[in-house]
Amino acid sequence: MRRIMSREAYEQGRVRQSAQDGNREFITLIACVSALGIAIPATLLYKGKSRDLQDTWVEELEEQDDLFFGSTPNGWTNDAYGLKWLQEVFEPRTRPTSPRTKRLLIVDGHSSHINLRFIE
Repeated sequence: MRRIMSREAYEQGRVRQSAQDGNREFITLIACVSALGIAIPATLLYKGKSRDLQDTWVEELEEQDDLFFGSTPNGWTNDAYGLKWLQEVFEPRTRPTSPRTKRLLIVDGHSSHINLRFIE
């Protein structure tokens, strides 16, 4: 486990071990920021067998918050969600105003980014 803290907090011994209530599961965060520093809305994928979102996952959100949510059986992204993110979040939010403008998307090597449908 890695934690981010200030050097001062570490040296003063205020943060030495993590506090956890034991009720944690992995979720996936899909984030994208342009070279100009403009962020498009984040996408969070939760673990859920029924693939339905639960109220407690989004209870602290305000109506104006611009986020996308989804659910997969294990909480990880997959080819279908990678493509859905590309089509429904990235493409419309970064669509050029001029047909001559190009976009470059740099991704890691996750399989949801290197499959034929995503590349096409």
